Amino acid sequence: MRYLSGDAKPPGCVFCQLLDDDNDVTSLILHRAEHCFVVMNLFPYGSGHIMIVPNQHTSEPAALDPVVRHEMADLLPFLMDVLRTTLTCEGFNSGFNFGESGGAGIAEHLHQHIVPRWRGDANFMPIIASTKVMPETLPVGYAKIRAEIERAMGSAVSIPVLALTEEDRSMVLVDRTLPTATPKKDQSVWRSAVATVSDFMTEIEVAGWAGPFRAGPGGDTGLVVRGRLNPGHLAKVVSIDDAESQLSPEHMAFLTRGLTLLAPLA
Repeated sequence: MRYLSGDAKPPGCVFCQLLDDDNDVTSLILHRAEHCFVVMNLFPYGSGHIMIVPNQHTSEPAALDPVVRHEMADLLPFLMDVLRTTLTCEGFNSGFNFGESGGAGIAEHLHQHIVPRWRGDANFMPIIASTKVMPETLPVGYAKIRAEIERAMGSAVSIPVLALTEEDRSMVLVDRTLPTATPKKDQSVWRSAVATVSDFMTEIEVAGWAGPFRAGPGGDTGLVVRGRLNPGHLAKVVSIDDAESQLSPEHMAFLTRGLTLLAPLA
C-alpha cells in the first residue's frame, strides 16, 4: 500500500528507468530479450515473483507490435520451466492488471506477472498480520533465477563459485582458483554451486550474484555462497586481499563483482 499510495514511487515510469539502467543486478533485471525484459518484482506477492515487461511504453496490449506480443507469449513457458527448476514450485499465477482500478501498480506501462506457488504458501499471515512470509531475500532469489536463465540460454557451462566463510567474511575459499561448478541436467545451477563446495563447507546458502552486471544472451554466470568451513580445510582459505595473487584476472573479476554487490547487504 505504501507503494500504491505513491510514497515509494520515483517520478516517471519505473520500467523505462530500469530499462535505461546499466546495472541489471541492482535493477533486478534478469534477462533482456529483443523486445522486452524480465524483472523481479520489488514488492513481490511471494518468492520468485517476476514480470515480463515490453520495452515499449504503453498501457494497452493493442498498441504493441505483434512481434512484441509473440515474444512475451514465448517467454512465459520458458520462464515457468526456469522457475520450476530453480524453486521446485508446484503451480503458478500469471496474468495482467490493467489500469489502477484493475490493480496495476504501474498502470502506464503494461507488464505480465508470473508468481510461483506452493501448497500452503498463503496462510493467515497476510490476512491477519498484514505480513508476507518471504523465505529468501530478493538478491538471493535474483542470483538463483538469473543463473538458471543463463544456463537455459546456453551460457552457464562452467560457473565460478565465490565461497565466503561465515566465520570471517574477509576469507574466501581458494585453491589456486575459485571452485567451479558444472551444472547437471537434472539439477539447478545454484544447487550445483552449493554441491561443489560441500566437501569443504557446511550450512551453505546462496548469498548473491557475481556474474556480469548486464543481463542478456551470452552472459557469464557467477554465484556467491556462504558457509561454515569444515575442520581440516583451513589451508584452502585465504584472505580476500591475498586472493588476487592466486586468481586469474577472470576469476578476480567475479570476486570483485560479488563483493561489490554484497556490500550494500552487509
